[in-house]
Amino acid sequence: MTMEAFRLATGGGATHVPFPEIAASTTAMLGGHIDMMIDAVFTAHQYFKDGRIRPLAAPMPVRDPLLPEIPTFEELGYTGFGHTSWTAMFVPAGTPRPIVDRLNAEIIKAVNKPEVRQKLEGLNVVTSTPEEAQKLIRDEYYYWGDIIKRADIKVD
Repeated sequence: MTMEAFRLATGGGATHVPFPEIAASTTAMLGGHIDMMIDAVFTAHQYFKDGRIRPLAAPMPVRDPLLPEIPTFEELGYTGFGHTSWTAMFVPAGTPRPIVDRLNAEIIKAVNKPEVRQKLEGLNVVTSTPEEAQKLIRDEYYYWGDIIKRADIKVD
């Protein structure tokens, strides 16, 4: 999906070769079977360090802390193409608000512990309120829906 967003943002003539999972595209890249790929810096960082993959640009709103010397696509003039991976904690609909608030507070407390931060080194950990998370999910839904329509993506 991110490669399709890249193609649309750049007007690129690249041929998108979809893979069933990121490991397969990484193997293809390392084997010289594809010319470029988009992956999370955190997972591909080991290949940057050993020189097997060269990072060119980051498809995110800000530079990645693991590769601060690599520009974002926006810095290179490709506006409207900024994506970052995210993870969220979910509870069943109808969970009482005091429980939601308590879980949110405990999660924030946990991810801010030094030992947890150390294990998450290299990830840009951002905490939020339940409302901010809902807005993010809604914004992502519309962003990716637009990409799907513009790229004419169909389910196989």
